[in-house]
Amino acid sequence: MNILTTDLQPKTFGEFIDALIIANMRMWHAQEVVYETETLNAMSREEMFDFLKQATWLNLLRNRAMDGLDASLTAEILKSKPDIERRDAPLPMAGQLPLWEQA
Repeated sequence: MNILTTDLQPKTFGEFIDALIIANMRMWHAQEVVYETETLNAMSREEMFDFLKQATWLNLLRNRAMDGLDASLTAEILKSKPDIERRDAPLPMAGQLPLWEQA
C-alpha cells in the first residue's frame, strides 16, 4: 500500500480518522511544491493546471473524510443513545448537508 496514492474507502469511525490523517498528509506533500519557487517557475501552464486540479481533488477527498467522520460518529452516538433528540442546526453554507447524513 502506498500511503500517498492508494484509494481510501473508509467505512468505520477509525478508518475515517485514518483517511483524514492520510488526506492531510497527501495535501501536505502536494503543498510542498508551492514552496519550491524554481519548480513553480519551471511549470508550464498545463502542468500548473494539473497541479491545481490535483490540489482541489485532494481537498475534496479531505472534506469527504471529515464528513464521513462526522456521519460515523453521529451514527454511533444515535445507536448507543436511541432516545437522544436529533436537532438540525442551521446550515452555515447553502446546500451543505447536516452532520449525520452520509455524504
